[in-house]
Amino acid sequence: MGAFGSFAVLQGLLGGSPNLASMADELVLCPRCTGQALQPKLFGSSTLDTCPGCAGMWLDSQELTSLVGAWKDQPRSSNERPASELLCPRCCAPLQRRDYSDKRQTVIDQCPACQGVWLDRGELEAILQDIYGRS
Repeated sequence: MGAFGSFAVLQGLLGGSPNLASMADELVLCPRCTGQALQPKLFGSSTLDTCPGCAGMWLDSQELTSLVGAWKDQPRSSNERPASELLCPRCCAPLQRRDYSDKRQTVIDQCPACQGVWLDRGELEAILQDIYGRS
């Protein structure tokens, strides 16, 4: 069962109680690790959803802005790669794989619907290195 199926089962189990159901609606599962809930982690002034299993992180639309700078928020490369097998942890749309920039081939997974970004372990550091020459 994939992450989407696990979420649907959890919602079904918790659906009888309004308080528990609203908590299930807020639960965000890792798109890479089946059934692993993402945990909030403070990065500077931003709280990001991180996976304790694979160390990946989900950035909602505009959260990348607060980490790397406003003009650098959206991926600059138009080079799209083959479709990702991952689903958006917010809206369940298939994520699109793409190079973050033409300068360094850091591949990210971006949701075309909600514009959130999934970064695998080490990709944020690679992006910061690409932009600022440091991590």
